[in-house]
Amino acid sequence: METGGRMEEYTQITLDEWVQLKENLKRDLVGVQESFVRIGYTLRKIEEEKLYEQDGYKNITEFAKTEYGLNPSAVSRFMSINRKYSVNGYSDQLRPEFIQMGSSKLSEMLSLPDQDLEMIRPEATREAIRELKHFNREEAESGTADDVRELIGKFFEDNA
Repeated sequence: METGGRMEEYTQITLDEWVQLKENLKRDLVGVQESFVRIGYTLRKIEEEKLYEQDGYKNITEFAKTEYGLNPSAVSRFMSINRKYSVNGYSDQLRPEFIQMGSSKLSEMLSLPDQDLEMIRPEATREAIRELKHFNREEAESGTADDVRELIGKFFEDNA
């Protein structure tokens, strides 16, 4: 088949090879998520125990930047991913319910409240997650209260 003046080649693979290729990809993608959680755990441990001081650094961001080329926002993101998605919020293990999510979706979900996390399924797109975040922002900006006490307080404020 010719497209755009070049010849495309197709490689024949067996069904078993195709299934194995897809399984390997899935395993590797899950490995990326697990790595993100482990990296966040390690950075948190270094920060909390001030281990960076052993090499003469003032803080975790200076340490991570000099030693690994990580900018402060990457350090913060890894640590947030660990807080939100690790077993018990402080371990090097990814919570099982997030294994099929994909690291880009997990990253997108960081600012969602925990009750919204429960609604997100692995098949959800990043765009759908962004829409939920946008909806949450609109609700917050329009003054919708999060709980009954806030609602009552707002009522009395508006109807003093």
